[in-house]
Amino acid sequence: MVGKRLNVDVVIIGAGFAGAATAYHLSRRSQASILMLEREKAPGLHSSGRNASLVLQTGSDALVRELTALSRDEYASRAEELGFTSSGSIQTGSRQALADVRGQNRIETSWMSPQEVRRAVPQARGYEFEQALFTPGDGVMDIQRLMDFYLEGARMQGVGLRTSSGVEDISGRGPFLIRAGGTSIEAARLVNAAGAWAERVARMAGLDSPPLVPKKRHLFHLPAPGVSPRQPFLWDLDKDFYFRPQGDGLLFSLCDEEADDSLDTTPSPDIEARLKNFLKANLPALCQSPATSVRACFRTHAQMSGPLLGFHRQCADFFWVAGLGGFGMGASWEIGRRAAEAFLSR
Repeated sequence: MVGKRLNVDVVIIGAGFAGAATAYHLSRRSQASILMLEREKAPGLHSSGRNASLVLQTGSDALVRELTALSRDEYASRAEELGFTSSGSIQTGSRQALADVRGQNRIETSWMSPQEVRRAVPQARGYEFEQALFTPGDGVMDIQRLMDFYLEGARMQGVGLRTSSGVEDISGRGPFLIRAGGTSIEAARLVNAAGAWAERVARMAGLDSPPLVPKKRHLFHLPAPGVSPRQPFLWDLDKDFYFRPQGDGLLFSLCDEEADDSLDTTPSPDIEARLKNFLKANLPALCQSPATSVRACFRTHAQMSGPLLGFHRQCADFFWVAGLGGFGMGASWEIGRRAAEAFLSR
């Protein structure tokens, strides 16, 4: 049975990092009434809660580097409150690939030899690569603490949150009439922060969507006795893998990206065999470490470079915060801040 209609100024669809950070910053700059809608029973159960928690400032895309570096400065200034640890990162690969990253970057970095890397990261013993780049300011985030910070900060400013409220229908072009979780909601403006479901939300509203491609990626936990929780995370630019300390082992990814329109987070059936073959060929120190767990999530890429951020060209009251491509957590502070500014300035 549908209850009475709610009326708010802004509805934000999605309570992952894109939606939560936008709600946090928007609620500090505006007196508008804001309601967040989350399809799951709790926020951040998909990519926002299943990512590797890395803050990497030396990515290949200039905008992503800028967004992440500015966000990292904020995380570092509130490190204890937000759960940020500056453990540093080591990127490995060819000299040319690393020189390209370093040359475009305003962040403090230094070269490391393979011998220095293996001393800092014992799991790299026997792993062959040409050169390494150390970035001391990179680190690992407690993603639950960061998520709670955004959501609690938004709540204290009067933002509402409804979980188990998947959007069923959207009509109108501002005001919008949204049916979600058995409730009808009228909103003057709508923010689409639905992650892998963002394109579906736009279509539901009768709007065109640029290509937003969700790609499945897997994360494994590997036992690694003697791993230090303070050692840097390692990311190979040529072979495309990374790992970082987690508990008594490593969180490891093959950086795989599998197109999957079903948005089913069940791990792919052959993924553990692919991991075993990869470790045997590239990381001898880990090839006898069978994965104790595996999980999957979706990284959603926009066709353009960087995130999809701004008003829809067909609808002046429909705002995108989508296509974050896997860097949404690390860059979430600046993404939310810029989204709020753009939303209020139109």
